Amino acid sequence: MSNSGDQAVIAIENARLFTALQEKTRELEMASRHKTAFLANMSHELRTPLNAVLGFTRIVLRETRAQIAPKQTENLEKIQASTRHLVGLINATLDLTRIEAGRVEIVASELALGALVDECLRSVEPLAADGVSLHARLPPGLPPLRVDVEKLHQILLNLLGNAVKFTEQGTIELRAAIGDGNIEIEVEDSGIGIPPDKLEAVFEEFEQVDASHTRAHGGTGLGLAIARRLARAMGGELVAVSALGVGSTFTLSLPLRWSEPGEA
Repeated sequence: MSNSGDQAVIAIENARLFTALQEKTRELEMASRHKTAFLANMSHELRTPLNAVLGFTRIVLRETRAQIAPKQTENLEKIQASTRHLVGLINATLDLTRIEAGRVEIVASELALGALVDECLRSVEPLAADGVSLHARLPPGLPPLRVDVEKLHQILLNLLGNAVKFTEQGTIELRAAIGDGNIEIEVEDSGIGIPPDKLEAVFEEFEQVDASHTRAHGGTGLGLAIARRLARAMGGELVAVSALGVGSTFTLSLPLRWSEPGEA
């Protein structure tokens, strides 16, 4: 066969492969849209009765706490905690699905970081073990940020909540520093630490430092995965360093001023 004949055969085969690849891509996109729609509908159907259970349990606890046995109160509190956990898992799964589908919209606005940090610390402080100190160390004269406030709030709550969960004594400190048009926010704890072989895996979906059935610390295994993906959606990054028995430091890097890709 001549060189021109060989080239024609190769061109035809490449065209066939390209067409097949396009068709497969369309099928995957359709499957992704169907998955997102299914999870959105499922989440709505599950959250409605679960929120009703939470509401009724809260009412029963409030109205009967002084009238029923302590064991019954304890059982109601367990129902409330388990239901809250399920709602959290559903919300986290839906968040991750939206991120995977590329449906993360960045809505940037001006933010004074100190106020947001104070709010996040107040939210997680009741969850901290006795004797654990939570505090922030922010530089003076910190300029306003232009970020997606809701997403930054979610990331910081994930990082602080994670630190609280794995710290039984010592300190948890949030600090910030500015350089090269970015802000770096660190959350450092004196908790149990992360094994070297798990340091990157903790950012994967449904990964746990301790995945055994007897693990002491609960969680969905989605918080850090969502936090990293939200950081990247805002043009930043989230990384971790850790030492077993010493503690962990999670560092969030974000542009000081969010701008759309291609925006001057």
